[in-house]
Amino acid sequence: MVMQVIQPKTVKPWQLTKAINVGDVISVVVALVISITYINNIDKKVDTQEIKIENLRDQISLQREDTRRMLVEVKDSMRRIDEKLDRLIERRGD
Repeated sequence: MVMQVIQPKTVKPWQLTKAINVGDVISVVVALVISITYINNIDKKVDTQEIKIENLRDQISLQREDTRRMLVEVKDSMRRIDEKLDRLIERRGD
């Protein structure tokens, strides 16, 4: 029988090299492109929301003006109705 001697593996000390893997570079570039695209999409959405908010502010302003105008018209109509009612009551009382 032949016995084999198993040699223990030698542990290499930790080393820092100046080599850069191509896969690492590609991964960083892809992550950078995805990040820029995502941020650009967020910026577009913010711009769209700003436009919608401006439009809503304009609509609210127009509605307020219409409401004020209608309130003045209703008050004027009520005043005229009150005056007519007073005249009718005075005629009946005479």
